[in-house]
Amino acid sequence: VNAFMSDLLGFKQKIDEGAVPKANFKAIRPLLAKEYFNVETMRNKSNAAAGLCDFVLNITKYWDVNEEVEPKRQAAAAAATQLAEAISAKDDALAKKEEAERVVAAQTEQYAAAVRDKEEAAAEAEVCASKLGLAKRLMAALGSE
Repeated sequence: VNAFMSDLLGFKQKIDEGAVPKANFKAIRPLLAKEYFNVETMRNKSNAAAGLCDFVLNITKYWDVNEEVEPKRQAAAAAATQLAEAISAKDDALAKKEEAERVVAAQTEQYAAAVRDKEEAAAEAEVCASKLGLAKRLMAALGSE
């Protein structure tokens, strides 16, 4: 009796694990459809029969709900996996973006420094050209004397 009760109590877990064939619940449907297969009628016969009838009715309802919910549960698990992959891909993309922004900032700074150097060199070249022009005029003026 204890082993039988343990089997009954563990039946829900067997359903959850997928260890109960669908054919079992298909085969029991004609019995469930009988008008005498209900707890009240069975209670008139015996309390044990009523308990077993109640168990069969409830575990069948559980099976039906589980069959309806299981695809949704699997879809939710797949969606959670897909979400985790998408988050990981997003994090990788953000890390690459940040690295690219650092590279762009460094190159922008290098470019700005090069532009400053060029402008300073151009200004110095202009000053030198101006001095050269003045020196040539001075040389020409001194050479003509």
